[in-house]
Amino acid sequence: MEKYNQRKNEQLGMNAATAANKLRKLIMFKLLKDSNKNVCYRCGKTIDSVEELSIEHKIPWLHSDNPKELFFDIDNIA
Repeated sequence: MEKYNQRKNEQLGMNAATAANKLRKLIMFKLLKDSNKNVCYRCGKTIDSVEELSIEHKIPWLHSDNPKELFFDIDNIA
């Protein structure tokens, strides 16, 4: 298994988990663009590139009464 993971890392030129996260972000950005939802929650400007895209919590979850619930609350994501 270790050789398999090493081979994936070598062929991708990066850790396979890092590559998977990059791919997820590219997919999410494309879906947002295709649905015209690539707009910043804070400033209202259009997000034009995947590098500008980030997942933000509307209400901070850290140090809240129920951090796990608030972290995974999809309605708290912008």
